[in-house]
Amino acid sequence: MLETYKYDVQVVGNGPAGIGIPLSILGSETERSCCVIGPKAQFGKGALDYNIAANSAADDFLEPIPDALKLAVAQLKATERLAAIGSGSPELELVADFQSGVAKVLKEHFEQNQRDPFDFGQRISHFKSAGYKRLISYDEQGVRIAESDNVVIAIGGEQQPLDLGLNQPKLQFSDDWLRYDLATLKTLCKGKKITIVGGSHSAFSVADNIKQVGTSERVNILHRSPIKPFYATELEAQAAGYDYDSTQLDDGKVNRFDGLRGKSQDLFNAVKSGGDDLVKLLKAEEDLNNQPCLDEADIIIQATGYRPRRLPIYDAFGYPVESCLDSAKNLSTAFEVDGSQVFYHGLGVTPRDGVNLFQQSFAQRILEGLNEPLSEIEATLHHIVRQSIT
Repeated sequence: MLETYKYDVQVVGNGPAGIGIPLSILGSETERSCCVIGPKAQFGKGALDYNIAANSAADDFLEPIPDALKLAVAQLKATERLAAIGSGSPELELVADFQSGVAKVLKEHFEQNQRDPFDFGQRISHFKSAGYKRLISYDEQGVRIAESDNVVIAIGGEQQPLDLGLNQPKLQFSDDWLRYDLATLKTLCKGKKITIVGGSHSAFSVADNIKQVGTSERVNILHRSPIKPFYATELEAQAAGYDYDSTQLDDGKVNRFDGLRGKSQDLFNAVKSGGDDLVKLLKAEEDLNNQPCLDEADIIIQATGYRPRRLPIYDAFGYPVESCLDSAKNLSTAFEVDGSQVFYHGLGVTPRDGVNLFQQSFAQRILEGLNEPLSEIEATLHHIVRQSIT
C-alpha cells in the first residue's frame, strides 16, 4: 500500500514524461525510492493520440531505454518497427504503442526486483504538506494516497486561448484538429477559409491534414517566430540556406527535437518555394492582433500556447502555494514547499518538448537536483532551457 511508506519522490502522471523519472533512476547509480501514480488508460503513452507523424526520429525514442530494460524492450513489436524506421519519423500511434510497452516492462522490472510501486487508477486531487519534507497526496474524496520527500508533477499540458482580439467562437485548438479523422476534416473544412496560428510541427501537421481532404478554400499559416525545419547535418542546413546558431545543434543535427519533419517539412518547403496553391505562409512582425487573415477566416486554429496542467498544493498551515509557472516569461520548473521540492515536468513546461528530452536530460537533472539548494537547481534548469530555446 502506498500510504504505508514514505518515498524519496512520488511522480504524478504515467505518460512519457512521468515514466521518465523511474527510467532515469534505473539508468543511473542513484538509489531513490519512487512511486508512480496515474490513470491506467494513459499508462506510458499519455496523450500521444494525434493523427500525425512525430517530429523526432524513431531512433530518438529508443535512446532513453536503460540497460536493465533493453533486452525486454527489444522483444516488443513496436521496437522492431521503430528500429526499421531508424532516422525517419514514425506515426505517433506507433510511438504510443512503444511507450505503453516500455511502461509495462518498467513496471514488471520494478515488481520483480521488489522495488517501488506503480499505482494506476488513482487520480490525485491535491497535495498537502504535513511538515518538513512531508508532502502527501490525496484523492477527490480526501483519502490519503502517498507520502514523499519530493514531488514531480507530469500530468500533461493544455492550450490556453490566445488573446487575438476577435470573436472567440472562431477560435479552435490544434489539440482537437490533430485528432480528427479525414472524414471529419472533410466536413469541417468544406468551403472554409482557415488560418492556423503558429509555425510549429503541429501547425504544419494540421495544415497537411487539411490539405489531404482538399475541401477548404484557403489555408493561412500565421507565425511570429522563425520556422524551424530539421536538418540531419549542418551541411544540409547550410545547403538549404538556413540560418541557425549553436543553441539549435544537438549531436550534429539542427533542430533535432523541435524541427519540422516528414510531411510537415515537405509542406513548408513547397509553400516556401511557391509550389503550393492552397497553403500560404504569413509572417506577423509584431503583435498577432489585427491581422487581416484573422478577420477574414471562417475558422482560426491555435497551434501554440501550451501550459502545464497544475495541481493545488497547500503548505502545513493549509495555505495554497503558488507555483513558478504563472508567468509565461518565467521558465523555472521547481519550487519549494516546507523543504520539499516540487518539479513540473513534461509538456508545456519548457519552450521545447519531446519524449527523448523528458526521459533523459530533463528527468536526469530533476533526480540530480533533489538534494541540492533550490537556487542551484533553478540555475541549472534555466541553463537546460536556454540550451533548448531557438
